[in-house]
Amino acid sequence: MKKFIVFWLFLAFLFGGSLAYSLTLTIDLKEEIEVVGPKITLKEMADLSYPDSYWQEKIGGLEFDFSFFLGEERIVTAQDIYQRIVTQSVPQLDYIYFSGVTSCRLVVKGDNIGRNDLSRILEKELSSLFPFAQKIEVFVSSPSANIWIPPNSEVEVSFPGSLRPWGRRQAQMVFKEGEEGKEKTVPVSFELKVYREVIRAKENITRGSLIDEEMVYASLEAIDYRSEKAFGQLEEVLGKEAKRSFSAGDLLIPSGVEEETLIQRGDMVVMVASCGGTTVTALGKSRGTGSMGDLIVVENVDSRERVQGEIVGDRMVEVVVK
Repeated sequence: MKKFIVFWLFLAFLFGGSLAYSLTLTIDLKEEIEVVGPKITLKEMADLSYPDSYWQEKIGGLEFDFSFFLGEERIVTAQDIYQRIVTQSVPQLDYIYFSGVTSCRLVVKGDNIGRNDLSRILEKELSSLFPFAQKIEVFVSSPSANIWIPPNSEVEVSFPGSLRPWGRRQAQMVFKEGEEGKEKTVPVSFELKVYREVIRAKENITRGSLIDEEMVYASLEAIDYRSEKAFGQLEEVLGKEAKRSFSAGDLLIPSGVEEETLIQRGDMVVMVASCGGTTVTALGKSRGTGSMGDLIVVENVDSRERVQGEIVGDRMVEVVVK
């Protein structure tokens, strides 16, 4: 192929100075390459040779940003590269020598992912974090523009350690092309809404009333700090006594409803303990009164040892083996 030399730097030196002190950057352009995304470095488009290794690496790392280009191809010419290099003020660079072809065709590969796509990915990941959710809505605020990711990418999503099911949240999305392929990390900001049913008072409920189906109803709502602890099923409140008054529309929460007493002080109970996949039971005697989920002290009938356990059923207590 025809070779040519671009003599645009230090022309006065070229004609009047000694060639012994000149430094030449040789650029051997590739005819066509596949790229992922809207950016590419010069060393990806060409093989470079320059006497100063530091500046060779620095010039090779120059990025060409084509974020405005959303088509399938892009042609980068020697003129484009020359204009990008001269802005660097490389010391002692006298000549730029282009060897081989005069332009490089970039064939863009990958996927163009928009905010709606990111929202769907996040919704799927969040469904495993909030298994109780009946609906999840994610509204991505950033990035605001489409992003390029490697072709056939797998995605990994990481969330902060404590993720509440509402409000403005952040996540890190990592798109990977194969096990050791190209990787792209995208920080994402989004507004999160997690929906589930909550139980509200249909009418005024006075303290001491037994709650029936005519008094309450289930409503599908986005959770917030007020409704996070509300009952989610009618069966959890029907037949139970109101410990305080509720106005029509109020949320029913555990602290306002008398839980069914499952164990009385002095009751004989079954103590259940699990260790390494093995479950054992023992007979115990309750030293307290409680409802489902309460912690009480029970005494092993045989050993007389007292331990604390959680009420998990009618006269059944789960204890932890240390």
